[in-house]
Amino acid sequence: MNQYAETVEKNNGYLYILRRTVPPWRWRENLDELVRLCPKYGIDEVCIKIDTGTFTHYYPSFEWLENYRKILLQIKKELNEVGVNYSLNPNASHILMTSSVISLRNSSHCTRSGSGTPGAKIFSASSSRV
Repeated sequence: MNQYAETVEKNNGYLYILRRTVPPWRWRENLDELVRLCPKYGIDEVCIKIDTGTFTHYYPSFEWLENYRKILLQIKKELNEVGVNYSLNPNASHILMTSSVISLRNSSHCTRSGSGTPGAKIFSASSSRV
């Protein structure tokens, strides 16, 4: 039986999942609070809501994304150490932007296509590293 199944069985068929945004400029303070309070209040999982566009006005740099990725991995590590599951809840529009930035950074084969929104363009690239 996997960890989720065991937790659901222990909790009479339920998981308590806290959905939480962790701003990168206060991540340490927020993570310390989560590590302290989740076990105390029986929170089984923290679902980190990713709003990179909100934090960067929709144009995150590759360096910003790489730093944020490291923060997310540290959050996962420390939550797992206290027995709390970790998951991500990305905003779809931010994922498009984020994957586009990474694609552009990793590939010299870029194309531009319409997104269906007047005046907006989506950049995409083919890369084995995306």
